[in-house]
Amino acid sequence: MISSRICGPDDQLAVRRFVCCGAGAPEYAMDVQRYIRGLDLKENADDVLRMALYSEGDSDVLAFCEFGWIGSSDAYAISYIATALSEQCNGLGGMLLATVLRWVGNDSAVTGRDPYIMTQINPDNHASMRLFKAYGFSDEGADEDDPEYHIWSRNVERFRTDKLWLSQLTQVTE
Repeated sequence: MISSRICGPDDQLAVRRFVCCGAGAPEYAMDVQRYIRGLDLKENADDVLRMALYSEGDSDVLAFCEFGWIGSSDAYAISYIATALSEQCNGLGGMLLATVLRWVGNDSAVTGRDPYIMTQINPDNHASMRLFKAYGFSDEGADEDDPEYHIWSRNVERFRTDKLWLSQLTQVTE
């Protein structure tokens, strides 16, 4: 069973062991790897959340996403999303992104925050572009503040729900 949870201090070791790219990976992937492994989950800003997918009964992080609010605005941003190297191409990135979007939709409905959500993607990162496009994000073009990246965004449907977390049975194939 694959489940999601907000990361806290008890996840520190699992996040430090998280591997999302191999040797020789592009710099944008190495940046994500270094950032996630360097996190101190005891230090957390009020406007930042970190969500992980994990397999029930196992502490290993299968996918990780950091998201929150953009500065003083009420809009949302996804800072990082990554799937464990051993789990890539298994649909976990989509499961995690869908869970984050559901969380944002509920939060926007409850708080009245703007349902706009954005992320930055390196144009060479075709896997991320495919993932975000599949979930309704559009490329707005180069980020004026960081032209090496493009801004991808969408509006999330506001809706209140108690079903904020993913819990999904996975089928084992032999």
